[in-house]
Amino acid sequence: MQKTIEITTTQNVTIEYELALLRERVLAWLLDIVLVGLGYILLFVLLLQFFVRNADPTIFFLLLPILCYFLYNIFFEIWNVGQTPGKKAMNIKVARLDGKDPEWSDVVLRALLQLVDWMFSAGVVGALLIKTTAKSQRFGDMAANTTVIKLYGSRFMFRLEDILNISSLERYQPVFPQVRNLSEKDMIFIKRC
Repeated sequence: MQKTIEITTTQNVTIEYELALLRERVLAWLLDIVLVGLGYILLFVLLLQFFVRNADPTIFFLLLPILCYFLYNIFFEIWNVGQTPGKKAMNIKVARLDGKDPEWSDVVLRALLQLVDWMFSAGVVGALLIKTTAKSQRFGDMAANTTVIKLYGSRFMFRLEDILNISSLERYQPVFPQVRNLSEKDMIFIKRC
């Protein structure tokens, strides 16, 4: 059964979102790890070539991947308003429970507590918390008052085939028949919002 959450926005509008499933979050994380890994290899080679010829590269080899991963998460979640490239590919994003976009402090807190959620426990703690908490939150989400939501719920996705199959109005069954009660002025107002 798909978990949902209701978030009241700053305009006092309550919106129901589907929470991201564990598999979606893990796939997004894996994609992000691949991208960070490729970037790390490039950065490591550049550092070895230009800056640390006479220094011991062990410190860079051990600490640079962790630093790259956290900076990657922080940068993209701030820049893309809660989405890393992996989350964007999976149509999920980080959202605050009060309806606002995540701030830099939320993003940094989530990234720091990811050490406990994923790295120190091989992902077991984070996965258990996502599966068992009501809002699918790991420690980082609980501390930052955030969760990960689906941007496009499966209930609202339409394919081009679905639209092309509407050949006549007689066979068309509207999802929201109350829309027929709206005037043209109401529809224009909705379109502009």
